[in-house]
Amino acid sequence: MSSVSMGLRATTRPGRKKPLRAEVIARVIEMTLREKPSAATQWSALAKAVGLNDTSVQRIWATGIVNLGSI
Repeated sequence: MSSVSMGLRATTRPGRKKPLRAEVIARVIEMTLREKPSAATQWSALAKAVGLNDTSVQRIWATGIVNLGSI
């Protein structure tokens, strides 16, 4: 086996991100329903407060657990 192919085997690639914990999802939902962000249109503040990125918050909302139209 050549050193090039051995080098490729030795390197690892990052795996899939771990799913969000139930506690984190519950906190996002609670904050969505009960708290208003400092800038009324900036829900990225919510993501930052929980320690997530905007995409993760959008994915939680996309599950349909929270009816954003009624907020």
